[in-house]
Order: sequence, then structure tokens, then C-alpha cells
Amino acid sequence: MSGTTTTESHRRRNRRVRIVAQLIAGSVSLCVLGRPSAGANRVKPQPVRSRLHACVVSTVVAVPSRFSICQLRNTDDGRTGLYRVGDRFMGSRIRAIWNGRVLVGDAEHPEYIGPGECGADPSPATYLPVSDDPLPVLDATSPQG
Repeated sequence: MSGTTTTESHRRRNRRVRIVAQLIAGSVSLCVLGRPSAGANRVKPQPVRSRLHACVVSTVVAVPSRFSICQLRNTDDGRTGLYRVGDRFMGSRIRAIWNGRVLVGDAEHPEYIGPGECGADPSPATYLPVSDDPLPVLDATSPQG
């Protein structure tokens, strides 16, 4: 009897070792040991360009992401507004804000709004050159002083 018990304990131990190895490899769900989870092999859908008539005017990406903001333009009526993650825009919820793109929709049907036909291409910030001349002296009685 002790030989049978030893063999069974070795089998159980070997099974536990295999399960731990599979957990480390990521092929087993913690909920159902020994079987892959239903969503383990599911591929996340890639975002596609949104069908909304909108474009991104600008984005400000911050950490944490709840502080990120974007400026979106509704190309149907020409209105531009400022939005955060979680706000609704043209019937869709804003899920994430990236550099130049805004992810909208739900997890099953992700869409993104990109810089599109906003009327003018976004241009980088422009700077005026600083001259090497000395700064002008302002009169203390003037409105500028």
C-alpha cells in the first residue's frame, strides 16, 4: 500500500509542478487550473479609424492618463471642444488619449480619431528669434513699465 501511495503522491506532485510551470509560461488561467481560459487565445481587436466626422486638433498626454486632454473638432458643425478620458464626444466615450490620436468606442469595437481634415495642418510651435541687441529701457511711468 505504501508503494501505491508514494506513486500517487509523486503523480500529484508532478502535476502541481507542471501546473506551476504552465502558470509561469502564461498558458493556464488561475481560475481553472489545468485548462486554458476561454479568453487566453483571444486576439484583441486593433483600433480602426473612426467613422465619426471629427478630427484631433491637439492632444496633451499626461501621467496619470486621467489628466490627459484633447481638443477635438466636430467637422459637421465646425465646433471645437476640450475633452478628457471618460467624456462623451458625438455619442462615443473617450477611452484613451495618445500623442495625436484619441481612442473612442468600447473594448469590442475600438476606434481612433486622428488628425484629419481640420482645415489646416497642425504646425509646430514657432519662435521669434531673439536679437543680440540690448533690451530696450522702459519708462517707469509708461503703461509697459
